[in-house]
Amino acid sequence: MCYCSCGDPADFRHTQCLSDSVYCQWSHSMPRCALVTASPLHLQDLAARGVSLVYSRGGGALQQQLLSQLLGLLQGSNAAAGAAGTTSVGAANVKLSGDSKVFQEGQLGNTPGGAGLTTYRELCSLANELGQPDLIYRFMDLARASSALSAKRGAAVGVARIARLAAASTAGGEQAGGGLAVLLGRERLAALLPKLYRLTHDPSPKVSDSMSAIWTALVDDPRAALDEHFDAIARSLLSDLGARLWRVRQAACSALTDLLAGRRWKQLAPQMEQLWTMSLRAVDDVKESVRGAAAGLLRALRGISLRCMDLQQTSAADVASCCAIVLPLLAGSQGIGSSVGDVRAVAADVLCTGIKTGGPAQVLPVLPVVVPVLLEALSGLEDARLNYVEQHAEAVGIDAERLAAARLAAARSSSISEALESAARSLTGPAAVELAPGLAALIRRGVGLNTKVGTARFIKGLASRLGQDLKPAAPQLLKPLLSAIRNENSGAVKRTYAGAAAAIAVRSVSDKRQDKFIADAVSSYGAVAMPIEPYILQQQPQQGAVANPDATPMSVDESFAADDASRQAGGLLLRELLRESGDTFSKHASQVLPVAFLATHDESSSVSSAWSAVWSEGCPSEPAALRLHTAELAGLIA
Repeated sequence: MCYCSCGDPADFRHTQCLSDSVYCQWSHSMPRCALVTASPLHLQDLAARGVSLVYSRGGGALQQQLLSQLLGLLQGSNAAAGAAGTTSVGAANVKLSGDSKVFQEGQLGNTPGGAGLTTYRELCSLANELGQPDLIYRFMDLARASSALSAKRGAAVGVARIARLAAASTAGGEQAGGGLAVLLGRERLAALLPKLYRLTHDPSPKVSDSMSAIWTALVDDPRAALDEHFDAIARSLLSDLGARLWRVRQAACSALTDLLAGRRWKQLAPQMEQLWTMSLRAVDDVKESVRGAAAGLLRALRGISLRCMDLQQTSAADVASCCAIVLPLLAGSQGIGSSVGDVRAVAADVLCTGIKTGGPAQVLPVLPVVVPVLLEALSGLEDARLNYVEQHAEAVGIDAERLAAARLAAARSSSISEALESAARSLTGPAAVELAPGLAALIRRGVGLNTKVGTARFIKGLASRLGQDLKPAAPQLLKPLLSAIRNENSGAVKRTYAGAAAAIAVRSVSDKRQDKFIADAVSSYGAVAMPIEPYILQQQPQQGAVANPDATPMSVDESFAADDASRQAGGLLLRELLRESGDTFSKHASQVLPVAFLATHDESSSVSSAWSAVWSEGCPSEPAALRLHTAELAGLIA
């Protein structure tokens, strides 16, 4: 190593020594004999000592050249070559011969035959023996990555030593960060910190320790430095989450986990959408260690997001802004629609908790997007084996109705159901009208018992709470509900659909539309208003009975006879309407009860059961009801 001992900077010999030292430094950084980038740690330490010695003896221009090249190696930049025209480590076009050493002895182990795997010839031989000639490219890529990592570790040692020299040159020798930061300059420091911060979390302890030493030397106040350069560091780490090398992705996950701790919404807002997108992607990484680091990042991001969506911890404006970004994203295919179970669980948790803690006004704008997704999740997050059991319940001796009741009870006690109830309380009339197409689509194409029943219950809750405010959306919801009652096979689903339709008919439609709803339900059994024989009308009511002056003679029109599903649907609708509003039912009792009595004797047990509930619940006294509606019954039976 060249060492200047002439002592006099004006002496010609000093200039010559500096010139020699430049070549010495180049010899430390050139790929073919680079001690700084060598794998053995003692060689790297020796090279770092030499570089620091050259740095201490050189002038300003030489010091800047040394520092630039070391920082280039540290950042993996092609600019690390420096003024001497060398090529950066890991990017050089090196012509290999058969004996060129690619890996260190024992770094890849040995072949099954005991041969080494260090030279280019041995690697080619192994690739040919395996029948995969392209494997040699993978070996070379691995060697390049190993060389780049070794170069960064060696450059870190060199920069750390220069940092100590910079500290010694400042007053008192204590402000290392200030000295080196001044040497680098603000622009270069801002470019270095993002990569350096990620390298401090490298999976290799040797690399992370070396980088941590530089980090300590560069910044006097780490928290202040992170605050000042937060956006640049966050953008760099988000880009590194999609890097090709697994160690870069893992380091980025760990670095982001630490970086996000304690951050407020104003700092996080520009990056929040990208943070969630890349974190959810990293959880499904091919490398197990990366998935583990990403799981930690996802937990940290979940906690931060829930804090930012909590009115008790964050301002209302920030809560609204966070909900507008996070909730729709997690309701999409990347979140609750993902094929990864862990991602779906986290997305559902954040969606449900955010809706409950965010406040009605803050979550209202996103509810038309989020609610249909949560309704689908009622079945999507259920164990798929339950659907198989339901389909084969009769074969294995299980009561299908009891199984369905148990499934629905479990769904109603879930956090998703609680979030849906909170969402229903937050919805206003205009927002509900905007949500109606999504609910109608779920009625038509929804899959799964819990989704169908949950959708019907949600609609019923909206009708009960909003009343006439839901009127613009009533036709859009009633039509698919009435159709689904007839076509659905599950009794539980039929009943909940009928309940939702009855709630809308009672509370959210005009009187004229309500009359038509009841008339259609009655006519579904085949009963229509028709003239009956005059002598029946002339019959006097029995003693004690009160004649109904508004009685409408009715008969059964055989040409209008409906199938069992339609006849049952009419009974279910009228039963639910009776339970929803007794007053509304009483206004149409003379139109409904005669048909109900006739339908109780229907040959189909499902039809007679539905109409029997209407008859028994609609008339307090059966004998009195028969006397009261004698004329209508006569027309039906005749």
